[in-house]
Amino acid sequence: MSSREQANAYHKHRSAEDKAGNLAWASRVGSRALRVSPEAVAKDVEGTFELDELERIIWRLLKLPRKYVELEHAGLFEADSLRAVLRGFVAADVVDIVEASEAKALLPAEIKRLKAEVQGKAWRPAVGGLQAKVYRPDIGLEGGQSVSSSSSTSSSSTSSAPQAAPQAPQFEVLLNPDEKKLKAQLVNAAAQMTSLNHYVFLGVQQGADDQTVRSAYVHLARDYHPDRLSGTNLTNDRETKDAVDALFKRLGDANKTIGTAEARARYDRELALQQTSSTSTSETTRARRPVEARNAYAMAETFFKRKEYKQAEVHYRQAVMFDADEPMLQVALAWCIFLNPDHPEASRVDDARKRFDELVKKTKNGDAYYKYGRILREAGDEKGALSAFEKAVERSPGHVDAQRELRLALSRKEKAAEQKQQDASLMGKFNKIFKKD
Repeated sequence: MSSREQANAYHKHRSAEDKAGNLAWASRVGSRALRVSPEAVAKDVEGTFELDELERIIWRLLKLPRKYVELEHAGLFEADSLRAVLRGFVAADVVDIVEASEAKALLPAEIKRLKAEVQGKAWRPAVGGLQAKVYRPDIGLEGGQSVSSSSSTSSSSTSSAPQAAPQAPQFEVLLNPDEKKLKAQLVNAAAQMTSLNHYVFLGVQQGADDQTVRSAYVHLARDYHPDRLSGTNLTNDRETKDAVDALFKRLGDANKTIGTAEARARYDRELALQQTSSTSTSETTRARRPVEARNAYAMAETFFKRKEYKQAEVHYRQAVMFDADEPMLQVALAWCIFLNPDHPEASRVDDARKRFDELVKKTKNGDAYYKYGRILREAGDEKGALSAFEKAVERSPGHVDAQRELRLALSRKEKAAEQKQQDASLMGKFNKIFKKD
């Protein structure tokens, strides 16, 4: 659906006087949440759809997942009008219906901020004087009586010297565990991005086509968009905001630089020149760079945990390039290759096996032997797999997965022996019968 078709679909539902239909639709999504679809993040929906002020506020709120009931209770629209707006967004395929568990809390201060933003006004939490109640970074100071000093008042009245304007108190932003985790991810990503070329930053292979680059850009735009911080205390954390701003700017630069075949051709020539230049200083390039390796490994682990093995492999390879002497980085890369469905099954199993054949000689890590056993089993070497699982338990006695594999192997062996004994007994009975005959 083109942008114009999406806009027409939106206005069809928005302007329709279909209270019964809107109510029926709302009853189906009442226990769910809504958010802007990844494909629509980079689109100018506000301009194309010609949204009015309140519609733009709703659209910006939906850049994070929001529970339907909270949107209805926010009081921005009369209920039926809100239903028409949300139904229109969904019909236009720019908003997705998701599970309520993904939703972020909708705070009054966030709505006030967005109203001011849409109206082009500056908005700051009303703070007044320092007050006795707890400071909340999202809405400033509220409630309680202002704390004042009679002595300071008297001294100011007797002094003729000009007084400096009072400064707003500085408060440390309090973050919950999830916000701390998100901050660490964003700050770490921003710290390591300067050491990555555009392909590695986007998580695509050199030679990727336009659609692959575009998909990677849209995916990361959702992770690195400044609006991701909305509704959290991170909006008041300068370090996190700087990191997000830097990441989103780099994301735009990367998309512009390798977004088309012509642009990629130019960039590939630049990379080739850099590679030629680096060859003349081979001793420098061979030096271990453990800090960059750790950063690339951290990024790879983020993708790996999401089971996005293609992007994870790119960053694991980068980590190995920075520190080829660290065996566990090579173990992680070989395991990712084995799990990456983008490789043909035969080649990924063969590549991973060859890598592990050498790796197990360099490390005594039990988990490496366990993964080696999994790969050998996939290759049809059951005896070799069993030996690898035994070595895994020998080196890491508490390795639960390797222990389970050994128990299963023992169970299969016992069942096979029992079946063989039953077959032998049955054959014995048949032989006796035939001898009598």
